[in-house]
Amino acid sequence: MSGPNILLVGNGRPHHVGACFQRALRELDHPYRFVDEAALTPEPPGAWIRRSVGRVPGVLSLVRQVFVRAVMATVATFRPDVVLVVKGGFLTPRVLSAIRRSKAILVNYATDDPFNPRVSTPEIRASIPLYDVYVTTRKATVDDLIHAGAREVVWIPFAYDPTLHFPESPRDAQEATAFRSDVAFIGGGDEERASVFAELAGRNHADLRLYGGYWKRYRSLRPFARGLPMNSSAPAPANVSWNAASVRSRGARINRSSAATHQRFSSVVGRFRMRDSA
Repeated sequence: MSGPNILLVGNGRPHHVGACFQRALRELDHPYRFVDEAALTPEPPGAWIRRSVGRVPGVLSLVRQVFVRAVMATVATFRPDVVLVVKGGFLTPRVLSAIRRSKAILVNYATDDPFNPRVSTPEIRASIPLYDVYVTTRKATVDDLIHAGAREVVWIPFAYDPTLHFPESPRDAQEATAFRSDVAFIGGGDEERASVFAELAGRNHADLRLYGGYWKRYRSLRPFARGLPMNSSAPAPANVSWNAASVRSRGARINRSSAATHQRFSSVVGRFRMRDSA
């Protein structure tokens, strides 16, 4: 392996950006560790579990503490040159300040708008000045990030991951019929999106298909919700497994993919690493 040591912190479920970055790091042959936050973000329909558990005093706080300990233990043992955080919803400013003392370059890849209260938190916004590089997928947030104290803002659009996203012909007429529609949308059921599709379905009687999470929470859109159209055998990530007793490395078989945009992102990280060493 060659290149800087990279600690990746994100969601390791195969269809999340954290797992996409992990596949790209393997493709680029970077030495890395991955701390998976998936246990803190149950997927629908399992999200109700998190809400229920959250009502028990201290439970989510304890789970988060164990996660943070896993991150800090990996920082201490792996000594990363770069810590790449996807969104960063579970790392407080205090934790990020502790990571900064390790001299690692902190990079945030913001999958959501940090100024949108529906998908962000005050802690995420307070953390903006602590990252050396803040990567946004939205040009509209660049000026806001600078005004919020971001040290360096880089715009990189979302990309597709060829492991997950590729054209596929239907196996038979039945499958072709199941996926046929007037309009298909792939993405999460955000409120602003829901209002648009509710109007589309109601006024135009469109044959609509909505793929992604959270669409079933809108009564009028439940008939069109199709969940996540993924093969259940999608490769699982290799990650740092964490629990109250230990932090250990765990391997898994990963398909190789050519993630060009992630390669470009790695070049950005490398550029800041070289700047810091100069």
